[in-house]
Amino acid sequence: IVQVYETGRIPLYHFDVYRVSCAEEMEETGYDDYFFGKGVCLIEWAGLIEDIIPPGCIRVSISKDLGKGFDYRTIDINVPGK
Repeated sequence: IVQVYETGRIPLYHFDVYRVSCAEEMEETGYDDYFFGKGVCLIEWAGLIEDIIPPGCIRVSISKDLGKGFDYRTIDINVPGK
């Protein structure tokens, strides 16, 4: 569920919660240590754990538009307060 990368300037914590059935399952990962730690968390399928994601997070959404081609992506960045 979580992959830790510590070789860069700051730690990166990559969560893939695709198979998580509820936010309570995240307790097993110790997510609090990552969410409120000194690194950056990248969460795929974040909608599955929406109720435990801290307020004020920057949200990045990447979507495909096959009508515009296989390699076309739309990237939306939502920064709270901006």
